[in-house]
This record gives sequence, structure tokens and C-alpha cells, in this order.
Amino acid sequence: MKSPIRVTGLVVFVAVLTLISLVYLLFADYLISNTIRTAGSQVIGAQVDLESAELNLDEEKLALSKLAVTNPKNPMTNALQADYLELNMDASALTWNKVIVDNIQITNLLFNTPRESSGELTDHWTNISDWEPLAEIQGLGALAKRHTSAGRIANSKSH
Repeated sequence: MKSPIRVTGLVVFVAVLTLISLVYLLFADYLISNTIRTAGSQVIGAQVDLESAELNLDEEKLALSKLAVTNPKNPMTNALQADYLELNMDASALTWNKVIVDNIQITNLLFNTPRESSGELTDHWTNISDWEPLAEIQGLGALAKRHTSAGRIANSKSH
């Protein structure tokens, strides 16, 4: 009688699971911090700096170190900066593509602080067609539908 579990299938399953776990352990924090920097800069229209991010799914928390968000209207000023942010999340909500933050702790939150170098972006999304997919994200629809001039996002308030 044959065994209901095929050894080859079990070995492949364990190998794939091990590979996924290794990729998560080695690259998750880098991918999160890079995504926050890149997407945050594109949405804000100015540089977002982040020293590091650490995701801990066991404790259901995300920790961010040295966050600085440039004021897009004054690139030599940080609109806000914080030494440390810790967000306690409902990790089960992530399976439904939702982020639910139960608690947030912020250390040394400062507003309108001077920057050592300009946080102005020279290469960011400016064409409205780049923003249209973001209209589906709750809260960004109004941003994507701002009045435009020759296909560019207007920097002034909507009329």
C-alpha cells in the first residue's frame, strides 16, 4: 500500500516554505523601508527619509526609525520628523489588504524643522495619468482628481 504523502511533494513543499521564510527574514524590513521612502516621496511630492523599518509579525508591530517628511512647499524644511514610531497593528487584517493600527507611539515628534540638504524631488509623478490608479485607494481619489493644467497635477488648491 502506498503512503498518502508523497516524499517528493513534501520535500518540495518544505523547500518552498523555507525559501519564502528566508526571503521574508532577509528582505522584509528593507522592502518596507524602501516602499515607505519611494511611495511616500511620490505621494507627498517631496523627499521622505527613513533610516530603518522593522516588521515584527509575532508582536504585530511596525517600528520606524528616524522618519523625516520634507515640506514640498519649502524643501529646506521637514514638515515633520520623528526619532521613532511604533505602530501596533491587527496583523490578521493584512490578509484582507487592510491596515488597522490599534496603538501608535511616537518619540520626539517635531514639526517644521530645518533640513541640512534640500528635500526637493527632481523625478516624481507629475502626469495625471500616473495618479489615476491611486484614485482607487481610499482618501487619494480627491488628490488624483485635482484640477489639472495641460495634463499636469495642479499645485494649487482645487477650485
